Amino acid sequence: VASAGANVLDDYEEGTWTPILRFAADSTGITYSARTGRYTKIGRAVSIECDFTLSSKGVVVGDATVDGIPFAEFMQTCITILGSALAATATTSLMANLSLSSTVNLFKYAAGAISFLNNVDFANTSRTALTVTYSV
Repeated sequence: VASAGANVLDDYEEGTWTPILRFAADSTGITYSARTGRYTKIGRAVSIECDFTLSSKGVVVGDATVDGIPFAEFMQTCITILGSALAATATTSLMANLSLSSTVNLFKYAAGAISFLNNVDFANTSRTALTVTYSV
């Protein structure tokens, strides 16, 4: 009889989470017409997805982040983040990094330069989708 030994899958979990858009670490006045978040954790690898559409971008100014990610307290490394943002003016290439403070920092690539996405880049009806993979 063969045994899988150390290769036995003993840690698999799926679930939902609530993404929270913030500008300068504040979400005052931000409301959503749609918002979903899902995750899969296999061993130490966590993959999260979120998709949200704003109904109001609120009144706060500053750099954009997404908070509320699952298993952030155990995060060690960020592997990949892909996403898109339908902002105030046009579809923007979205990049991001997962900080050790459990926040997804949002960046844009436009006109050959990378810069923080901020409140000016969002309209009251902007839609953003992210996929993030990291280890814990």
